[in-house]
Amino acid sequence: MAVVGDDASDVEVRINALAARQDALNARLERLDIPRAPPTAPKARTFWDIYQMISPLLQALIIAVLAYVLTGRVTNAIQREQLDLSGIKEMRELLVRLQGTKPEESSDRQAAAVTLAAFGRFAVGPLIHALDTAQREARLDTAEAVERALAMNGWSDPIPVCSALSRVIGDPAQSFHVETHRSAIDVLARANCRAQLPALKAYARQLAAGPPIEAVPRLQKIVDADTTVSPANVEKIRAALTRSIDILERQESP
Repeated sequence: MAVVGDDASDVEVRINALAARQDALNARLERLDIPRAPPTAPKARTFWDIYQMISPLLQALIIAVLAYVLTGRVTNAIQREQLDLSGIKEMRELLVRLQGTKPEESSDRQAAAVTLAAFGRFAVGPLIHALDTAQREARLDTAEAVERALAMNGWSDPIPVCSALSRVIGDPAQSFHVETHRSAIDVLARANCRAQLPALKAYARQLAAGPPIEAVPRLQKIVDADTTVSPANVEKIRAALTRSIDILERQESP
């Protein structure tokens, strides 16, 4: 039992010694003057830091905008295509009505021609084909209705009409009837095709010299080879050219 008591007292002595030593160390630490760094101001954020923070939001916004724009364009393109496809059937029906020959259907043919003009540039080619067919078959009321439709089309969208009619009178393949040439010359003026004035003047120079009978071979080289050209055709073409050139020159004047 005495041994155990001695051991206990020894342990207690050691504990007391350690406690005293700890107190001494704490006292020394309190006496030490350890310099402390002053508090630093928060670091200012750079442009790159800000960009990294908002970059995901910017990317999401850009993707959303592109998706909206592209979707809108695709939708518009699809709608235009559907409009074009749906209009083909209606244009075909109008062209069939335009090709009618019964005198009592004249007003119906005029209405069909005017309605075709509402299709804009898509109707220019079919209208010119209908004009050439009507002139070959001497269906004057149809030809006049188509001329009116082409002129109306030219008022709203002149470039397709003027360009197509210019190709009619300048076609090197000689694809069009002589009366179709006369109609094209008239409509070029009615549609205010001032850019085609040089082409009309060049055409007029080809037919200017000599009496009509002498100009027949020159006109024959311009129009459809299957067309029989007469001096009367030359006179009508000359008159149309004079009239159209005068109109367009007056339109060019201030």
